[in-house]
Amino acid sequence: MLDDGRSFALSATSVVIGRNPTGEPGEQRLAIADSTRTLSKTHARLIVQADEWRLTDLHSTNGVVVVADDGAETLLDPGESVIGAGRFVLGEVGMHVEVGTDS
Repeated sequence: MLDDGRSFALSATSVVIGRNPTGEPGEQRLAIADSTRTLSKTHARLIVQADEWRLTDLHSTNGVVVVADDGAETLLDPGESVIGAGRFVLGEVGMHVEVGTDS
């Protein structure tokens, strides 16, 4: 879910996020309209497993920041991966993963 309230269903465990992302066969490509113009075409890869995720910066222009539960922010180096469970920011687009079940 994005900080602005928009939500997107994840249909694969590996998701490539950006304005117009490209990815590997079998990966979900999640295109997000970005009025801030800080989201790269192919910004990051998100791999979701249970209630945690692995996020990788795909050499984005405006970076990936992971936000811990205590509010501490960590800027990833280009190509770096991190495992987390909270909020993250791609460029200036904040988001988090919500694990839910279908009714």
